Amino acid sequence: MRIRFFSGVVPFCLLLLGAGCLPVPVLPVAPTLSPPTASSTALMWEEVGVGMDRAEAVFSSTTGATIIFYRLSPKDVKAEFLHSLPPKHLSVWGAEATNTALLVNGVYFHEDYLPSGFLRIQGTKIGTRQFDQDKSGVILSHPLRLIDTKKQPIKLDGVADAAQSYPFLLKNGMLAVAEESGKVARRTFLGLDREGFIYVGVAPYVPLSLYQLGQFLRDAPISWTHVLNLDGGPSTGLWAKHGGKTELFDSYVPVPNILRFRTLH
Repeated sequence: MRIRFFSGVVPFCLLLLGAGCLPVPVLPVAPTLSPPTASSTALMWEEVGVGMDRAEAVFSSTTGATIIFYRLSPKDVKAEFLHSLPPKHLSVWGAEATNTALLVNGVYFHEDYLPSGFLRIQGTKIGTRQFDQDKSGVILSHPLRLIDTKKQPIKLDGVADAAQSYPFLLKNGMLAVAEESGKVARRTFLGLDREGFIYVGVAPYVPLSLYQLGQFLRDAPISWTHVLNLDGGPSTGLWAKHGGKTELFDSYVPVPNILRFRTLH
């Protein structure tokens, strides 16, 4: 019996769960990982702008792995996806941005730079592909929501703004990654807490497995609802502007879609 996992052709890069969807050689398979010997989930939040806080956490003192967190108030920002052909590095997306607090790389894409899953922006569908809803999650904006479509399937063509990604790292605050794959990559993720705050995170330097990242986020002092993985690997990138300064973790390669948080004040 043939099991249908995705609609359409599955790019090999998707099988790496975050290694990035690009016409470049795939990343080498990493050896089996051992748990980090020391880490700290303590988060020291710093207010860096209106409705915008930043924190940095050490995942492992032995590897130097760190995670950068941004916490955004839904009252002060508006989330929206943008798409561009040709694709652009995050540094270029940021240089062109106006009235923007933060940009992060978006969802998976194929070698034609069209999304690997469903993506609709302001009523316009980008590409034709779609993930099976029981194997992915959906990001809805206005207001920003993360939908576990395995439990709550939705009619995607009925919403003006929606993007599919996978896997969930946390569901209702609980670890959603079942086991260690040993496959590591740079990571980006999107989360919400029970008060409605938005979290954007990036592991820009030392690559992590999804299982490692999920465990770390589960133990962080945040009252999570859901956390969803975004495209990772060479696609990982983040641009933030606050206090007259810009923080940039550039993507290694150009990306065709990003998640933008536009300032409302």
